[in-house]
Amino acid sequence: MDPKLAIPACEEAVKQFPEDARLHFELGRAYQKANNFSDALLHYKKAGEQGLAVAENNLAVMYQNGWGVQQNFGIALTWFRKAADQNLALAEHSLGLMYQNGWGVQQDFGTASTWYRKAADQNLAASQYALGSLNLNGSGVKVDYDAALSWYRKAADQNLAPAQNDLGVMYQNGWGVQQNFGTALVWFRKAADQNFANAEFSLGQMYWNGWGVKKDFATALTWYRKAAVQNFAPAQYMLGEMYDNGWGVAKDPSIAFEWVRKAADQNFPAAQNDLAVMYARGSGVPENLQLAAAYYRKAAKQGVTLARMNLGRLYLSGVREPGDLDIIFGQFKKQIEGVGAQPKVGGKLTIEGRSVEQKVQVAIKIVSAASNAAYLESCGLRLDVERRAVEAVKDCVETDSLNRLITFFRNEKASLKGASGTCTAPETSKVVGELDEEIQTWGRMCRACGIICGR
Repeated sequence: MDPKLAIPACEEAVKQFPEDARLHFELGRAYQKANNFSDALLHYKKAGEQGLAVAENNLAVMYQNGWGVQQNFGIALTWFRKAADQNLALAEHSLGLMYQNGWGVQQDFGTASTWYRKAADQNLAASQYALGSLNLNGSGVKVDYDAALSWYRKAADQNLAPAQNDLGVMYQNGWGVQQNFGTALVWFRKAADQNFANAEFSLGQMYWNGWGVKKDFATALTWYRKAAVQNFAPAQYMLGEMYDNGWGVAKDPSIAFEWVRKAADQNFPAAQNDLAVMYARGSGVPENLQLAAAYYRKAAKQGVTLARMNLGRLYLSGVREPGDLDIIFGQFKKQIEGVGAQPKVGGKLTIEGRSVEQKVQVAIKIVSAASNAAYLESCGLRLDVERRAVEAVKDCVETDSLNRLITFFRNEKASLKGASGTCTAPETSKVVGELDEEIQTWGRMCRACGIICGR
């Protein structure tokens, strides 16, 4: 619709037939297209008050979004219900959204599902997709992969890109169907052909990992870039990682920094941690430990264990703020309580009588070790590694033997080299290198505090 042509034509028609609800509706559409929301609202209301369902629905949308009027979910619900009572699928779907999100009404997945089902039975793809997601995630119902697969397929067959992408995810993971990377690729490509960023990222992941295709970093880079320019944070992060490490492209720390920063600014936790590392190392940007600490805090608060470890190291170096210890210790508070509280008879190590600062240093080292080891577990390489890390550090502190800790990290490194988890080869090599560094630096860190004496 060209509003420059539609508005004068519709205005003339309304002048001739001022009581015609359909003409008022069409004039409202033309005004809305021209972003003249106040006049659009006026004509939708005139048509809606005559009971025209599509006008009632559009009027509800105006109140829902605050277009041309103060946002009011309650009034939006009233108009959506009027349209839904006339079996308008769009209004039924909108009521499902209102109940699913708790907009103007108490959140109720069951009622949301009821309204989605009414619209889905009229073959509305958006509602079929919504039902698929409710069943996949177990929102208000038990997780039902078969139902999710069925609804996603109905929506995907109507060329709805999100449904095509999520159908690909189900085949990729073998949820409710035999795992099939080839079929996953087909559905990802259908969605990516519509420039759907999630699917473009998914294709990048397939080529990155070599799932159903030959591993190809250059092709992965192409798909990541397509999604990244659409401001899709996971793709921006991966693009930054590729430039940072020279995977499929010439290594360029400055470009890497810019892409990781874009993802971090969208609150993507892994990117926040890596951006902090870049600031700490001066990689692609001048070194700035204060900014490094700030981004470590952001990532740590979102559960990134490596960020807690890195923030702990900055704390030990003197870069700190009130509240950092709460962030660093996190879930390890109980595990570090009482470590070295009783002096070992005949041993060299005694923590009783040492300063609070020195005790804090021991605690931070425990968190650091556990966090480093937890990364291995996140890649599916070892089970219960976090617990074993904490026990190893406790043992090291309580027996005054640094060798216990070094042995632990060497064992983890050996296990990592021979394991097959979800980490890709470049990531695995990176962690092996980090563990090598850990083995070399722990002795220096501990001795500097005068708490743990290695043998």
